[in-house]
Amino acid sequence: MTIQIPDPIAQQAGLDEQAALKELALTLFAQKRLSASQARKLCGVDFFEFEQWRHERDLPIREFMMDELESDLETLRSEGLL
Repeated sequence: MTIQIPDPIAQQAGLDEQAALKELALTLFAQKRLSASQARKLCGVDFFEFEQWRHERDLPIREFMMDELESDLETLRSEGLL
């Protein structure tokens, strides 16, 4: 899916592509429409960066679903952190 935001609107909102993805991911996460793992994949950030964003927005920590846990463990293993 491709979403286009007209340049004047993006500039007025202070959005570049990464900022728009961040806003979308955080909004869908807050609405419980995406898991934390899905939200991270949407905007291409790691666990720690997403947690920082979540903390900055004062969004509650959600319970992990088994698929999220497995995905996070896989990521940690692939990065040599586990």
